[in-house]
Amino acid sequence: MNNIEVAKRYAKALFDTTTDVKTQSRYYYELQAFQEILSKEKSINEFVHSVLITPEKKEAVIIKAVQNKGFSGEVESFLGLLAKRGRLSIFDKVLEAFQYFVDDANGVTRGYVRSSSALSPEQRSQIQEKISEATNKKVILTYSEDPKVIGGLIAEAGGFRFDDTLNTHLTRLKEELNRRTH
Repeated sequence: MNNIEVAKRYAKALFDTTTDVKTQSRYYYELQAFQEILSKEKSINEFVHSVLITPEKKEAVIIKAVQNKGFSGEVESFLGLLAKRGRLSIFDKVLEAFQYFVDDANGVTRGYVRSSSALSPEQRSQIQEKISEATNKKVILTYSEDPKVIGGLIAEAGGFRFDDTLNTHLTRLKEELNRRTH
């Protein structure tokens, strides 16, 4: 079984212990806080990924590290379990999968928009509305500027791809002209 499937199983197990949106959000923010600790503290990250340290030792250290830091007992236990089972190396995938389960339960999909230039708040709102209509979900988008995009934008969310770039329009026009001449 690959790491993504394993991560989804762990995330689903934690998600299934939640009973409401508030708890789901709390767990997610706690997992995010732990991810920040892993990414900011090089020594902790090296410790987590070390093959020389036993899973039991990792479990003890992780549980001690998160105690009295505002983490819920469930998330503390979950992190300890990941350490004990040697799964802390896939924590980023677990976090991603947990976010997916929370979003799915709340009718949310995430995506991104790449455009050649910065979009105004009005344009962002219009794009978000259109994608929300197409996916029938609330949409959370991440925006970026990409100089490779020539005129227009590319948006991906909820399994849909919206490509309204000049390059795509020219390609379609070329294909249409080729069809008409043949």
